[in-house]
Amino acid sequence: MIKLNGMEKLSALIKYWIEHNREHAEEIRRFAEEFSDFKDELLKASSKLLETNEELEKILRRVDEGNKA
Repeated sequence: MIKLNGMEKLSALIKYWIEHNREHAEEIRRFAEEFSDFKDELLKASSKLLETNEELEKILRRVDEGNKA
């Protein structure tokens, strides 16, 4: 079994969260098309997930740079 240090674990978790958020954002966009009464709100929610990913990607770059040192 491979044991990860704290930064490696954080990197792996962030990568998972980013993909997980992408999948949910896509799913929400599909529902927005199906439920037009809620389209604007659903699209806004989807966008917020992608904005969250932008922040997670910034953190991931810092974490991965720290792992190279």
